[in-house]
Amino acid sequence: MTISKTLFRWLVVMSFGIGLVGSYVQGITEASLPEPLQNYISVANDSAGDLSLFFTLILLILLVVTYVGLYFFWWAAPFLMLATTIAFWIYLGVSPPTVESGLASALGEIGTLAEGIILAIVFLTPARDWFKAKSKVE
Repeated sequence: MTISKTLFRWLVVMSFGIGLVGSYVQGITEASLPEPLQNYISVANDSAGDLSLFFTLILLILLVVTYVGLYFFWWAAPFLMLATTIAFWIYLGVSPPTVESGLASALGEIGTLAEGIILAIVFLTPARDWFKAKSKVE
């Protein structure tokens, strides 16, 4: 089976959209968690520190650049997505435990699955040719 550029772009937009919706849902469903968990989230957010906030901001900026690059078939976007994904996993590995609602968690898992599908497409299928650097004609 082959994938068209249009279908790939839909997948990129859907993956980015799921991430946005998941973040929104996480924010609005926080109040539905039991009070001890809400207190934990509050303390964890207060103690996160400037370095954690800086790293999160950098990752979010890289993620936006990556998705725009994937949409427009920028040659560096697949590698940037892989690097950003690995950096995010490392960040999660050294972060304190997190608490979220079931719906936010489900959306996060769907987003991770979509990112995996995108990575598989851009590295393991003929679609990788869409991301080849364009040579300059002089």
